[in-house]
Amino acid sequence: MLIKTELITGIESPALILKISQKRIFFELAAKYAQKHHHLENSFSSFLNDYQVNEDLIQEFFQTVLEKEIAITPYDLEKNKKYIKNRLKAEIARSLWGNDKYYIVLLKNDNQYQAAMKLFPYAEKIRVNFSNNMALKDR
Repeated sequence: MLIKTELITGIESPALILKISQKRIFFELAAKYAQKHHHLENSFSSFLNDYQVNEDLIQEFFQTVLEKEIAITPYDLEKNKKYIKNRLKAEIARSLWGNDKYYIVLLKNDNQYQAAMKLFPYAEKIRVNFSNNMALKDR
């Protein structure tokens, strides 16, 4: 069975995102943005729930990628936009609050993490069923 990478990671173009990450573009752009927007630091909760990466930052990201001589098209940008926005938001959070908040933002839109979280209620049911079955065997 073939599993599409984007279903697991949310990344449509893993090789492109890897190149961008290796050049530290997410980190550098987000750090610069965070320095100019200190007001975001007032409330992490508000940032997490309300802040959205805007089109100006996306366009700056696109231009920075091109300046770093990474081949990217507007189509590549569009099809990876959800991941790019989330990664930039997470890096802004890291710049303002540190690694713990970075991971909170990153995981909020992580497909694997969200799927795993939905399975926890079933884990308790499995444990109870297993315990009940073991108790019956002991009789």
